[in-house]
Amino acid sequence: MPEEVRLVYSGHKAYSREINRYNRNVISSLVSEQKLLGAITLKYHVLEKGFTMPTMRKGFGYEVIKTLIDLCNLYLDKNYDTSNVHFKHAVMLLNKYQSLHNEMGFTIDSDISGRIRSLNERSTISGVVEQLEFTREQYFKHQFSPFKEFALSRHSVRNFTEEDVEIDLIKKAVEIAKKSPSSCNRQPNRLYIISDSKQIEWVLAAQKGNRGFGDRINKLLLLTGEISVFNGYAERNEAYVNSGLFAMGLLYGLHYYGVGAVPLAYIAVSDQEDDRIRALCKIPDSEVATMFIGCGHLPEEFKVARSPRYDSDQIISVV
Repeated sequence: MPEEVRLVYSGHKAYSREINRYNRNVISSLVSEQKLLGAITLKYHVLEKGFTMPTMRKGFGYEVIKTLIDLCNLYLDKNYDTSNVHFKHAVMLLNKYQSLHNEMGFTIDSDISGRIRSLNERSTISGVVEQLEFTREQYFKHQFSPFKEFALSRHSVRNFTEEDVEIDLIKKAVEIAKKSPSSCNRQPNRLYIISDSKQIEWVLAAQKGNRGFGDRINKLLLLTGEISVFNGYAERNEAYVNSGLFAMGLLYGLHYYGVGAVPLAYIAVSDQEDDRIRALCKIPDSEVATMFIGCGHLPEEFKVARSPRYDSDQIISVV
């Protein structure tokens, strides 16, 4: 078998294995506990982001709330674990939505109120969850602390001032990110800094996941990975893995230099939009876009989503 044909065959085999696993666990209509929790988390995160917006829109997210309540009821129907941190967080966020609007004197849709009340009765979960509130000084309190305190103090921020973020600060953060591991030191990571406000506006319109705060982003970073440095289909995901490592280092670097940041997915960008963004940034065909990071200086006071994490014992398996 010619070498080129053999490589194409091995590629199809590798991708088929991945596609089959994806179909079994994602596309399949079977509703596992983990799949349902993923859907619940996705929807409740819309709510907690809404609570942290620079200007919260009263009565926001009705359709998301209805879907979230339906998912929570399905979770109860299947007798899944109601002590799960994400299920509890979802119910308490719904309670917060109700109580916050009551405090503001805003009457939410009666159907929504009734559904929240019924879910409370079924789940027996009471209480509300508050988002985290910081002053700028409090947020950067551990900017120069030992690594554990420093790392735990970083959050995704969606509220920025109009103050310009200096390119030199981003470059300094990149010096930290460059220390991230890369496959056989091939260093595939590339970074494009979009600084023009009009260009940021239309690129974020293509990104689609920045409603309510995208207009406050001062610098938009686009991360890419150079795929030509890798060999064969066995390394087909290495650019994304390496970019993820680089991105975390960059987020830490930005935090160290006092810049607020929020990671933003690239997945909703259409082929046509991708072509336009690639043309804007002059991205070579040999690079794949992996994600955005929105940057800005922080206001004196702001909120961030609480976003609970699993306990370590829930994600560790000792073999």
